[in-house]
Parts: sequence; structure tokens; C-alpha cells
Amino acid sequence: MSEHQSPKIPDDIAQEVIELASNLYAEAQQNSEGYSLSELQEIGNEVAIPDQIMEEALTQIKEKYRQAESNKQKLKQQFKIISLSALGIAIVISLWGILTYNSLNNNQQEVEAAWAQVENQLQRKADLIPNLINITQAQAEHEKRLIILLTNARKQYLQADTIEEKLASSQNINQVINQFNQYAFNNQQLASSQAFTNLQYEITGTENRIATERRRYNQTVQKYNQNLQSFPNSIIADLSGLTPASFFQSSPLH
Repeated sequence: MSEHQSPKIPDDIAQEVIELASNLYAEAQQNSEGYSLSELQEIGNEVAIPDQIMEEALTQIKEKYRQAESNKQKLKQQFKIISLSALGIAIVISLWGILTYNSLNNNQQEVEAAWAQVENQLQRKADLIPNLINITQAQAEHEKRLIILLTNARKQYLQADTIEEKLASSQNINQVINQFNQYAFNNQQLASSQAFTNLQYEITGTENRIATERRRYNQTVQKYNQNLQSFPNSIIADLSGLTPASFFQSSPLH
């Protein structure tokens, strides 16, 4: 061993250094041309490993641990990058989901607002039925059946809650008004009255306004349904419980 001060070898790697140094020393001796008897005896009596071999083993062990630590730091850095990337993606997806939901919700509110305008005109038409009843009662007391149909049609509309129920009851009102018009045209006295003529103007005006609001409503529904059903908006729609809106299919008066 050299007489200069040797660096301290940590206990946790000392055994590994000695084992590697022994292997290196054995390999070095195997590459020699052979041993004399005195050399074999000397080897048998000595257990010391040359300083050069020991230093080489220590250098390799240190390099091994340095590489292991470097790889460990690289893995930590990669994990940190992956974690930050995943967090960034999650934030982007969350923001996209919020914006998409808000957009779809705004579209739904536009549909509801458009329907409110349609419903105003449907209500106006339903409110004309008492006038029809008054005219019918004044001109023909015996037309009880027509009066009952008019009364029930308006009652059905007033009791409707959902859009589907209101549309169905509105179509029923159209059918009853058509029956009334047919009856009026067959009753010259009723058809020629000023009250009937004025009421026909109101009914026609109401139908025109309904047609205008129905067109606006259906355009709004089409826009909403397209946004709702397009991918990936459909994912947010399913998670939020948003469903397509129904179009307003009206049966016109004759």
C-alpha cells in the first residue's frame, strides 16, 4: 500500500469495491505469462491488493453511483415534466369544458327565449276562442257541439305544461277553428256579421305572427342542436344532461 493519505471509502460500498478490485486483480494475473513457485507461495501468504487496482476499482464504483444518481435525477426531471404537462392538459380540458358548457347553456336559453315568443302568440290565439264562442252563441243557439269543442280546445291549451303538450293543444285549436270557419261559411248570417269579419282579421294576424316566431324558434333550435350534437361538444352535453330541443311543426289554418 502507498504511504500517502488514502481517501476514506464509505462502508456501504467498501465491500463492493474490494470485490471488484479482487476480480480486476484476478483478471490481471490471468493475463500474465505464469507464476514461479516462489510467486505462488508469496501469493498464498499475501492478501493485500495493489494500490493501483484498488484505486481503479474505487473509480469505477464511484462512476457507477454517479451514473445511478444521474439517472435518478433524469427520471425525477422527466416525471416533473410529465406531471406539469398532465396538469396543463387537465387545465386546458377543464377550461374547454366550462366554455363549451356555457356556450351550450346560452344556446339553450336562446331556445327558451324564442319559445316564449311563440308561446305568447299561441296564447293570443287561445284567447280568441271566447270571442268565437260568443259569436256562435249569438248567431246559433243550437250549435252546442261547436261551443263545447271550442271551450275544450282552449281549456286543453291552458292546462298544457310542456312544449310538446302546448304544440299538440295548439294543433287541436287549429282543427276546431277550421271547423268553426266551415260552419260560418255555411251560415251566411254569421259569415256576413261585422263581429265575425273582425275576428277573422285577428285570427289571421295572430297566425302570421305565430309563423314568424315559429321560424325564428326553429332557426334557434337548429343552431342549438347542431352545437349540442357536434363532437366533442356532445361529450359535455352528455355529462351535463343537455338534450336536443324539438322543432315547432305547426298545422296551418285553412
